[in-house]
Amino acid sequence: MHAAVSLEQFKVTLEGMEIPITEAEIEPSRMYDANEGEYLVAVRRTIAVELQDAFREIRFFENQNTVARPRAPRLNFTVERLKTVRQVS
Repeated sequence: MHAAVSLEQFKVTLEGMEIPITEAEIEPSRMYDANEGEYLVAVRRTIAVELQDAFREIRFFENQNTVARPRAPRLNFTVERLKTVRQVS
């Protein structure tokens, strides 16, 4: 797992070169303003599913943030259920 870093420190790899995200020619749905103190975190996506294959269950952990780490024991249900259904570790 990667640590969060400020927008100015976040790097992406494009065409084999690592560059600051602020120099990347990308069009995100919302680019953040460095003056607002935004932080980014790199994630490794292990699976991706089509919307019609997504599922939701009672007691699932939900969070509006892009990245969230469920740490409380009561949230283990979500982690264990996803491991079972999606065969991830």
